[in-house]
Amino acid sequence: MVALTRLRETTRFLEPGSRSRALAAEAAQLLPDGITREGTRRQPYPPAMASAHGSLLVDVDGDERADLLFNHATLIHGHGYPPVTGAVTTQLRQLEAVPFPHEHEVRLARLLAGRVPVDEPLFRFTSSGSEAVLLALRLAAVATRRRKIVVFEHCYHGSFVPSSQVGAPSSDYLLCPFNSPALLRQVFDSTGPRIAAVLVDLCPVRGALSAATAAFAEEIRQGCARYGALLIADEVVSSRAAPGGMAAACGLTPDIVCLGTYIGGGLPIGAIALRRDLAGCFGPTHRPRLAHGGTFNGNPLSMTAGIAALAGFGADRAADLNAATAAVCAELNSLFARRGAYWSVRRAGSLFCFWPHQTLPASPSQACHHMTRRTIADLSGFLLRHGVVIAPSGFGCLATATEQADLDYLITAVDAYLTRLTEYPAAVRRRIFLISAYPRGPARTPPDQPISGIRARRATRPGGR
Repeated sequence: MVALTRLRETTRFLEPGSRSRALAAEAAQLLPDGITREGTRRQPYPPAMASAHGSLLVDVDGDERADLLFNHATLIHGHGYPPVTGAVTTQLRQLEAVPFPHEHEVRLARLLAGRVPVDEPLFRFTSSGSEAVLLALRLAAVATRRRKIVVFEHCYHGSFVPSSQVGAPSSDYLLCPFNSPALLRQVFDSTGPRIAAVLVDLCPVRGALSAATAAFAEEIRQGCARYGALLIADEVVSSRAAPGGMAAACGLTPDIVCLGTYIGGGLPIGAIALRRDLAGCFGPTHRPRLAHGGTFNGNPLSMTAGIAALAGFGADRAADLNAATAAVCAELNSLFARRGAYWSVRRAGSLFCFWPHQTLPASPSQACHHMTRRTIADLSGFLLRHGVVIAPSGFGCLATATEQADLDYLITAVDAYLTRLTEYPAAVRRRIFLISAYPRGPARTPPDQPISGIRARRATRPGGR
């Protein structure tokens, strides 16, 4: 990408006669809300993309943007990475889909084996990270002959696992605050013998990448060991955040690891890595048996793309990418300090997240305040209209295709956003200040203190409901 020293607008998609506007109107006639995945939602509608190369996205109206999202961290090498495109093109001519084994699923599993903190792991492939999580939960239920699953409030595990009591489809999900060892201990003490597994993302994106504390990780380990529950580490996004993933960084040895995103080189994929002794659950003689199918599981195209992507992303390459992410985050935080802005940017490996406060939330529950989300969306919307793509949640990542010019321009664009904030009317500036300075809103019970009311009764009542 050509070095940019001045802010530029990328707003042609908002013009009355734009192609993006026409496509959004057409999509609204065929798709609910005009989209088919929540991650594409933008206000008033998203720009439609036409092409991409490296770290550059080009929309149908001709505007170019620096991509710092890379399809939510699936494209570790950026767009059009020649080893991936070449391997997939060759494979497409040879074998695109078949209901038989092939060598590529074995090769990809071998590459993944050294990237998970499971001794001599076995793998099952799926078509998405969401499916990998569901398969892991089914495996835990079959292996333990139990039904209860501990999940943590407002942590995202795909489209089908609840993140709040409102979304819980059954009483089999026990929701507990993240980073709250005392409350987790209450859940174990009241329901431990019926818990099949604890499902945890140890560095949740919805918590601004606020990692699990050592005390919380230890309580998970002890509770699972004490009651024979399986530990499922959701590393679909965070496996690239540390060598061996976040579970290894937290000193945990999970029974099952869920993988996805970048391991498929940009193509649809998911996987679970499991302890070798759990493999019997898939066998035809096991009762109850875990029958796991899927037309596109382990398809040759995704396997081939994953092999090519991982072959070019070894420890040295990952370390370089992490260092580049650390450097740009340090520059952004320095910018916020110079401008006196109540913002910060946090990172985990080569992942990063903007946060409109100077201190991290203790848990995703503290990050879900609607005004916080609106403040972050205001920043991401400004960036979208000025040549940079991050998620509306403030999440982003680097890829090996990211150039220094992209990062320099990001800083220019964020600086311009801060300038725009100073031009708001005084009442609006005060509102933003209050959101930033007092992120938790009304006083709340500290996360490690006993709770009262409905949540307390659910935490201590048998069954957790």
